[in-house]
Amino acid sequence: MGGLERTRVLTHHLEPDDIVWVHDYHMVPLGQFLRQAGFSGPLGFFLHIPFPPLEMIELLPDPERFMKAWLAYDVVGFHTERYSENYFEVISRLRLAKREEDRLVFAEGRQRVMANPIGINPAIFRPKKKTRRPAAKGKSVRMSADCRVVIGVDRLDYSKGIPDRMLSFEYFLRHRPAWRRKVCMVQICSPTRTRVREYREQKEMVDNLVGRINGELSEHDWHPINYLYRTYDQADLASFYRDADVALVTPLRDGMNLVAMEYVAAQDPEDPGVLVLSKYAGVAEYFPDTILVNPYIMESVADGLEKALTMSLSKRKSLYLAMMRFIENNTSQRWANRFIGTLVDDAATAG
Repeated sequence: MGGLERTRVLTHHLEPDDIVWVHDYHMVPLGQFLRQAGFSGPLGFFLHIPFPPLEMIELLPDPERFMKAWLAYDVVGFHTERYSENYFEVISRLRLAKREEDRLVFAEGRQRVMANPIGINPAIFRPKKKTRRPAAKGKSVRMSADCRVVIGVDRLDYSKGIPDRMLSFEYFLRHRPAWRRKVCMVQICSPTRTRVREYREQKEMVDNLVGRINGELSEHDWHPINYLYRTYDQADLASFYRDADVALVTPLRDGMNLVAMEYVAAQDPEDPGVLVLSKYAGVAEYFPDTILVNPYIMESVADGLEKALTMSLSKRKSLYLAMMRFIENNTSQRWANRFIGTLVDDAATAG
């Protein structure tokens, strides 16, 4: 059964006034299939990865056909302005539609294009308010009171740049030996797609790196990397985030990256940690004042780490407040409401 035939099965369960919201790159053709199968209701699409520039799209065997499928949607959303601008440029340069402010106009209709950053529910990670009754102590990743903690939390995915991060941390310790025994890195990796060969190879690479770095740099009472290959619930992660002096969030490329927001939301406002962030994560567009680094260049990451570990309390508080304003104003619920609201309003206007 082909894509169109499968879509006809889906349309039997759709009412004329239903709203359909499609997510991510592997589902791009669904909108076109739904229109061909007769669905005429509000149809939206959201891309959770970066939308590439024109020169990357042109590598496809038939870029015009691929991009025309996007025009089946009434509203298309991206996490950042950069991604939406890339989309506008690709559609325009391929001469599939003309841009009119935040819309595309073409023979078959119009499409709204929006930059709509996804967020988190900060209440899940926010420190609990102090009460007279002492709170239960959460789990800790701090090995000793006088050893600073740098934390990384990721799916074990090659896009997250975990081997590059570990090599950068090794570079930091070798080129700034005064920090040895004073800081350690805690890397939490959630297992993912373990049946896929490339992901198994990624795990093997990380395992080998941890073994080599710890073997070469450890002392009898200190080792540089504490590697945890397991999944933790949100309460445990919130506790780990608060324990850490620095979060090292350095994906090679990322549509948004919610770990960066989770770390900030979990901090104590009176003594917050510092976020060191890859400039290639989508959230970097919204956190321009934090420490941005190039994850491909070890010296850039090492410089960022030193700045974070030596940052004054007043500067840390200032960065925290700026980032929390964005996080509070762009929760996951507001992200969904903005998109659905735009889709409904556009459908009403068109009707």
